[in-house]
Amino acid sequence: MRAARTIVADDPVFGRICYGGAWAQDGDEIAVSPRDGVRRRLSVRIASAWFDLELLNGRFDNDASIRIGEDGRTLTVMVERFDTSSPKLRVRFRGQPGSYAAVAHGEEHLFTVEGTTAAEITLPAGQQLIVRKVN
Repeated sequence: MRAARTIVADDPVFGRICYGGAWAQDGDEIAVSPRDGVRRRLSVRIASAWFDLELLNGRFDNDASIRIGEDGRTLTVMVERFDTSSPKLRVRFRGQPGSYAAVAHGEEHLFTVEGTTAAEITLPAGQQLIVRKVN
């Protein structure tokens, strides 16, 4: 269970692939449908970006695709809460060093990723989570 995740990667031989899910190109976005059964972790390793996202008290909505900007700077996720004991959404994010903004329930929270350390973010609970790279 701890290793269950959906992985989107650009393979040098096979091109873009998705383990534990399905993907489709939709204009300038990559639409990913997690099918790993747990729907809490996403790893992206594409030419323009790499990052890992984990929902600590929620899961990816089964009826909505995860949207990743082809440039790797924007991620949009619809969240299905399974732990309603907390009014907050807890997220763990690891990616390329830099500044990021996470938007949930209309509130923007800035955070920084340094080295290989994951940032843990607590956000207002909302159905949509947007993470974008600021710089």
